[in-house]
Amino acid sequence: MNKLTIETAYPLQQVAYIPAHAKGDIKHPDVQFGFITSIQFDFKCAFVRYWTDPAKVQLRTTANSERADFEFLFPLVSTSEATILDAIIRYDIPYGENI
Repeated sequence: MNKLTIETAYPLQQVAYIPAHAKGDIKHPDVQFGFITSIQFDFKCAFVRYWTDPAKVQLRTTANSERADFEFLFPLVSTSEATILDAIIRYDIPYGENI
């Protein structure tokens, strides 16, 4: 699985956050699944909303996205686009580049 880069990432892209201590194991219990809400080119990072449940219905936080370094982000489709768009609408989530 290839890591994301600032050149390949885009808003609303689904990702897996694999922390360093998981050593690339996608099945590690600390792996988190979510989607990118924005890319910060100035700081070379992404902001991500993570799901709290395996069904990918409830977001962990509805107030804000969380900063993530690209070295820990991997492209991985974990839910439908409709589920992501529903979360965007339900929580009025802004998304795009450098927002």
